[in-house]
Amino acid sequence: MRWPLTAGAFLLFLFLCVATLTAQTASGVIDGNVIDDAGSPVPMAAVSLMNETGRVLKTVEADVRGMFVFDALAEGRYTVSASKLGYVTRAYGQTTPNAGNVIVALSQNGRHRARVRVPRVGALSGSVLDEHAQPVSAEVRLQRFVMRGGLRVLDEATTKKAEADRFGRYRFADLPPGEYVVSAIGPDGELRRPSADLIQRAEQAVQQRGQPLPLFLKDTGSESTVSYLAVYYPGVLNRARATAVPIVSGEERPDINLQLQLTPTVRLQGTVLTADGKPVAYTTVKLVSPDDGSTWSYGQTTSAGVFQLAPVPQGPYAVLTGNARVDLSLADPAPSGLTVRTDTGGSVTGRVQFSGSTPKPDCRSTPCTPVLFSRGQSSAWPGSSDVRGIMDEGGPIVFSTVPPGSYTVGLNVAMTGWTLVSAMLDGRDLTDTPLEVGPRQDYSGLVVTFTDRSASLSGKAPVGGTAPTADTITVVAFSTDRRFWIPGGRRVRVVRPDTSGQYRIAGLPAGEYFVAVVTNFDAETELDTTRLAALEASATRVTVREPEPR
Repeated sequence: MRWPLTAGAFLLFLFLCVATLTAQTASGVIDGNVIDDAGSPVPMAAVSLMNETGRVLKTVEADVRGMFVFDALAEGRYTVSASKLGYVTRAYGQTTPNAGNVIVALSQNGRHRARVRVPRVGALSGSVLDEHAQPVSAEVRLQRFVMRGGLRVLDEATTKKAEADRFGRYRFADLPPGEYVVSAIGPDGELRRPSADLIQRAEQAVQQRGQPLPLFLKDTGSESTVSYLAVYYPGVLNRARATAVPIVSGEERPDINLQLQLTPTVRLQGTVLTADGKPVAYTTVKLVSPDDGSTWSYGQTTSAGVFQLAPVPQGPYAVLTGNARVDLSLADPAPSGLTVRTDTGGSVTGRVQFSGSTPKPDCRSTPCTPVLFSRGQSSAWPGSSDVRGIMDEGGPIVFSTVPPGSYTVGLNVAMTGWTLVSAMLDGRDLTDTPLEVGPRQDYSGLVVTFTDRSASLSGKAPVGGTAPTADTITVVAFSTDRRFWIPGGRRVRVVRPDTSGQYRIAGLPAGEYFVAVVTNFDAETELDTTRLAALEASATRVTVREPEPR
């Protein structure tokens, strides 16, 4: 006898089939433990499982031994991260805040054990005193050094602020391991400090009642201007000469004390004009040290070309704006009405071209305008900065008013579907070789090329067994030509392979490369020319070729 199959029964049968199929295919496991830098378990940490795009799929809580497990997982590529109050959030395989993590390449019915290391946060504290060594309430600031483009710089995004209490005490908590610069900011404003001679004359006037005091008060030449400037640990006014305070995992650094200083200061004001006497509106004016190029004060001109800078200590400086430089020694009283004459400055002009079958991007809505990235400065022209180009729909590009310095060409934001191939000028590729721009130097003929065909380098590093585990190795690819070993260059790349050892480096320019597999490698601090030279002997030589046209 045949029973009729109703719609409900059919759906139930279909559901059971799908559930059975899912149970058969989704049986992968990622488990492991969360530890601190000392290798001790971190109990009750929140552990998250994410897909390759960063979307959180599931979050579990580690047990008292720091153990966690994600089961019933489908074949795929996953990221695991852990967090807990009092610890720095880190992903599996990540050793520093900006280091890459390791992707778990989970096979069907596969299992992978991941150990996530989360360092303890540190703390820093101290006291602030005034110029008389008395406790004072003041603002204290903290900034951390990071590696950016191969250069060690202070990261403005890491700035923390705290207010010292009435006893002068301050404290910063929850600090990731690293090196920090600490500074204290005194009250705003300027004070007039009478000279010893003026005080003596005033006392004599008091004794001689017939002598009016206002005559002395108008004698401004007998006074000086003093201000509270930012003081950097251990007590210097120049940030470039500050001593960095290292914080290791779980460390409390006490007694980072600062004393405010009333310093004789000068406030510079003036006007920026073109060569034919027209005001230069809304341009940046910097006051820098001629010794190390550190910026002491900066501002912007008004629509009339007028600028006024914050007070600085007396001494030698260089005023920089556009392609103009004025060297001067500032003393009290400050020069009034300083005139800085500049011209149109140096420039770089050329065109942008797109090579490929993909429709060209609309640069009015897509960030495809190249940038001149400052790669250094000369002692004669410190303080150079990045310059953004101006480009129209037809492709011509202009970098105008380029301050003297050393520059490479690049993009602030990567373009989807397009890769910067080259920036050729007089036979040199400015994506790799810096261009030296001097005062009033003009360059033309720059050709910036983008392509929709991106070359890549891929391979498989040995992992597991007698080889190191994936969370301890890094693949370094670098040009065989040492001229291209520049910080942040396109031809020196670092990548973390996944747990199967597979790696891929996209966007490499065609050429000859060395590829080395390194264990326990800190790319933030070890990626320099000395280390690359040491890796040459054990590296494998490979050739990256231009991709075939689509």
